[in-house]
Amino acid sequence: MQEDPGKQLEFPLDCQFRIICRVDANNIKNDLDAVTEKHALGKNADKGSLSKNGTFQTWILSCTIQTLESLRAVGADISAVDGVKMVL
Repeated sequence: MQEDPGKQLEFPLDCQFRIICRVDANNIKNDLDAVTEKHALGKNADKGSLSKNGTFQTWILSCTIQTLESLRAVGADISAVDGVKMVL
């Protein structure tokens, strides 16, 4: 059985989430801000680049994560936002 790769990370961890969303998603900024507030990350996501065809918008969230459980919870909450296609 392979060891959990998350256990190799050292916390607190400076982390950057790249969030790919559909451009036509309603309230994406407010929904992402709600996730950052819920987890007390202290920063909101910034708008990044637009896809070549204008279908997707990238958002970047740079923050400090305190625990592995928090890292997983933030990632799951971002992924659950309506209109989010992928979280890297």
